[in-house]
Amino acid sequence: DPLADKLMLLACFLVLTLQGLFPMWLLVLILARDLLIVAGATAYHFLVRPVDAAPSAVSKVNTFLQIALVLWVLLDLAWLRLPGQGLTVLVYLVAATTLASGIHYVWRWSILALRGGANGESP
Repeated sequence: DPLADKLMLLACFLVLTLQGLFPMWLLVLILARDLLIVAGATAYHFLVRPVDAAPSAVSKVNTFLQIALVLWVLLDLAWLRLPGQGLTVLVYLVAATTLASGIHYVWRWSILALRGGANGESP
């Protein structure tokens, strides 16, 4: 269930951020993107046409990197001492793909909404 997976991932980010293991700005960015997508999908659904909820390629990369980041921190806490540079790189990769994914959805849904959801295309 994709919704349950997303909620579990958000819960991981929330707890790890509250523990001081992730920067607060990253949690805010992730939550803002997810709220933007939910609000956009809801508006598109009711104002244009039903939404095909298939994730974009950039969104799939973002989810993969989010999972990798959580796993990196958990492995580091459990028993491995992983290089701190890897954590920093993953944090910024997650931030970049979170921004790219959010921008992509806004752009895609905006174009389709302006076209009136023409040609049976989905966001």
